[in-house]
Amino acid sequence: MGIDRVPVGSRARIEAIDDATARRELTRLGFEEGADVEVVSRIPFGPVVLQRRHRQVAIGRELARRVRVTTT
Repeated sequence: MGIDRVPVGSRARIEAIDDATARRELTRLGFEEGADVEVVSRIPFGPVVLQRRHRQVAIGRELARRVRVTTT
């Protein structure tokens, strides 16, 4: 499932990032495969806000669809 479908307030583990460019970008921000993240908010027709440790990052919906996760 893409992280864009995870309910707000839920935790998930990043299993795979489908696009090499997206993988590089998210890894640079500390959101690599195997990381546990929390979905902080989902802005209607806008980005998904993720948190890992004390860092929050807003990613676009298209990118969020490419981040494959399992819920924990």
